[in-house]
Amino acid sequence: MPIIFKQKVAALDGNCEIDLAEELDLWLAENPKRQVNLKKLTHAHTALYQVLIKHQTGISVWPEAGEWGWLKRAIDAGLYNAESQA
Repeated sequence: MPIIFKQKVAALDGNCEIDLAEELDLWLAENPKRQVNLKKLTHAHTALYQVLIKHQTGISVWPEAGEWGWLKRAIDAGLYNAESQA
């Protein structure tokens, strides 16, 4: 299963496709303090990255391999807000 939802953390595992973006979006919207564990993530559709940026999601564990600085900067910058939807 590409996403394992727990009470406070969702773990993304392997290859996460676009069909998981809405489910992750709804789960994060329920509680803004929830975090995501990306340790075992190998690939994700850009829609999932957009969801993480939208919610300024806390990342509990980053993947060991790859360059993820761009995602951290995008989340920290708060590039998405309600005004950008108008």
